[in-house]
Amino acid sequence: MNLSVPHKFWLPVALSVLALVACGGGGTSVTTPTVAADASDKYVGVWTRCFPYKGTVPSGNLAYSDKLTITKISAASYKGDLVKLDHSDTACASAGVVIPGDGGATVFTITGTKTIGADIVDTVTSLAGGGALVAKNVIYVNLAGPTLQVGDASSTLDAAGFYNGLEPVRFAKK
Repeated sequence: MNLSVPHKFWLPVALSVLALVACGGGGTSVTTPTVAADASDKYVGVWTRCFPYKGTVPSGNLAYSDKLTITKISAASYKGDLVKLDHSDTACASAGVVIPGDGGATVFTITGTKTIGADIVDTVTSLAGGGALVAKNVIYVNLAGPTLQVGDASSTLDAAGFYNGLEPVRFAKK
């Protein structure tokens, strides 16, 4: 068989291309699928906010803070442990002393979303030990901060009983 020079080079190139196509190409490109975060994930963590006292306080402290620790229970539920602390400074930078009788733990379930202003917030319900409904609320996390806001009890309620406003004082993530 007498192959001309162009055919001698063409045959190996063609076979190499066919081999690469058959095995899926020359490189290994592994794509990891992205998994959407659960609705409750954005709330997990320790959140605090500070309130300077107005006027004279018998304890002599100058401010109090809310410390909210949120742990995930499931994709749509979380537990919030709230502790209130007295502070000897107005910025709540001191360690703080627990205010007895305030705070506590509550389990929340995310039931849906609604819009307040330009923000899409989660609607949540909390249940008592026997499963009786305790409260309806809204909660919102601005991930750019990150900051967390809860429903403003002085706002109106929608037809389903959820707040139509957010508290102006935000929690900051620690």
